[in-house]
Amino acid sequence: MRELGKHGGDRKSEKAKDQPCNTSLKYGTVPHFLARLTRDRPDLAAQVQAGKLSANAAAIEAGWRKKLSALEQILRLLPKLTPEERTPWYMNLQRTSRRS
Repeated sequence: MRELGKHGGDRKSEKAKDQPCNTSLKYGTVPHFLARLTRDRPDLAAQVQAGKLSANAAAIEAGWRKKLSALEQILRLLPKLTPEERTPWYMNLQRTSRRS
């Protein structure tokens, strides 16, 4: 597993320019959160590595991500539906809105 460097520090000297870059740890991925948990929250990292907690749940607990509401999840996924998937969803939505 790749490690994240310490916060701040030397970024201008020749020594710093020769150090490996962390750009392979894309934000929001499991490897990124594991590296960050290992550096900043070893207690949560241990729970993730033991299989007691997911990396996403640990990131939410650490305050780095927020838990999406059901509506936020729907709005995020809706554009990914194909037209064939949208039609029954839309018909069901119309039926339930008439009952209200």
